[in-house]
Amino acid sequence: VRICVWAQFKHKETGNEFYHFNVHFDHIGTTARQESAKLIVSKIKEIAGDQPNFVTGDFNSNQKSVPYNTIVTSGIVMDSYSRSEDKVNANWPTYNGYKYISTPPANAARIDHVFVTTKGTKVKSWQLINADYSQKYPSDHYPVLIEWCFRK
Repeated sequence: VRICVWAQFKHKETGNEFYHFNVHFDHIGTTARQESAKLIVSKIKEIAGDQPNFVTGDFNSNQKSVPYNTIVTSGIVMDSYSRSEDKVNANWPTYNGYKYISTPPANAARIDHVFVTTKGTKVKSWQLINADYSQKYPSDHYPVLIEWCFRK
């Protein structure tokens, strides 16, 4: 079973609102990932409308895949990675499979993404957190962290 959870938030001081969608796409079915990308784009339009929003999660789709392309060409959200000039560990993959990695492989794939609405937000920085604990990781994926703000 694959899911998407979403929430609407309101910043108390400014009254600015935004939506956050979090997904986990299928890891086996190519068609399932392609259809999931179409569905999430449709649901963002339906639920968030023109409000700023974020879509995060394990997309099991790298930056050269059809599902990724469906999302970034939707006109709704863009990859925060491409919107940020300040990147940390940008050449690392987002998936480690619990295997210690001392140096990033060539052409590392990102399958975990933070997509950000093109309207109303600015991405200040993008970071992949690849800290290990005695050459062990707490997850088979590295966290992706962005710093963002509402545009004035």
